[in-house]
Amino acid sequence: MIAMLAPLLLAAAAPSAADRTAIEQQVVGIYAPYAVAGNEAAAWDYPIYAADLTALIARWNAVKPKGELDGMYEADWLCLCQDWQPDSFQATIVSIAMTDADTAEVELTLDLGFGGPEGGAHQHLRLKREQGAWKIDDIVAEGLDKGLKQALRETIAEDETAASGQSSTTDAGLLEGTVGAIFQPYYDEANATAAWDYPIYSQEVSALIARWQKVVPEDEPDALNDGDWLCQCQDRDPKGFTVRFDSFEDGADGTVEANVTLNLGTGGPDAERPMQLRFKPEGGAWKLDDLFAADMPNGLKQALRETIAADEALKSGKRG
Repeated sequence: MIAMLAPLLLAAAAPSAADRTAIEQQVVGIYAPYAVAGNEAAAWDYPIYAADLTALIARWNAVKPKGELDGMYEADWLCLCQDWQPDSFQATIVSIAMTDADTAEVELTLDLGFGGPEGGAHQHLRLKREQGAWKIDDIVAEGLDKGLKQALRETIAEDETAASGQSSTTDAGLLEGTVGAIFQPYYDEANATAAWDYPIYSQEVSALIARWQKVVPEDEPDALNDGDWLCQCQDRDPKGFTVRFDSFEDGADGTVEANVTLNLGTGGPDAERPMQLRFKPEGGAWKLDDLFAADMPNGLKQALRETIAADEALKSGKRG
């Protein structure tokens, strides 16, 4: 539960009424999962962070050790805890101050619901307005004295040092980070980017996409416009959307196949979308070289080839 108190007297400028409402609503949304019993989502998986912090989280996800914990696992970043009572958890907004038109400093107190002095904490959130939405740009609290950003930078450096000489672990971590970055936009309600517009594909797939875009009909959809390639869907609930990494397998010619299961967040048995992503190393990065799913049993590349042929035949028929 979120309690909103009258702000204290601040040295910085007070927010406008509209900004105050938007900031309060965002903070309510950030802490709402902590009042839900059974919530097991990790703090870093929520789509609530500003671009700089999101990039640091993606980098940390790429290099964090497998099978052991680093410094960022010691406590939940948002509740500053390892456990809490959902039915009595409470975050209270103490004050909101604007340091500039798009930066807000929010002071909070947290009550983990256990009672007593050990069950509370103080937290400072820095929020930035990006594309019209308020996102967390940094967190300062006990255990994060220099801020979450600095803690991530230091942990990334330590993890990279520890992983040196362990190429297979590092490669798996980089691949997992790549998969996470590919699906990050699907947690954003405002995201309207088409799957084919992301710079995530291998040279071969990119060439097929370019060819398809030249022949796709302008006045009607073809087979590849029926749904999003990456989520295998036409709709999803960003608040409930999740990606589960099931396994990684070495493929031929240096490729790696990642088996993942998406949950569209819409409820019911049809919400899950298992798929296999084939990645190819190009230019020092993992690029998506094919995708296999229920709607693409022969793969994305074959679907592109067949659709290009059908579109070219359609266009040729219209000309005739």
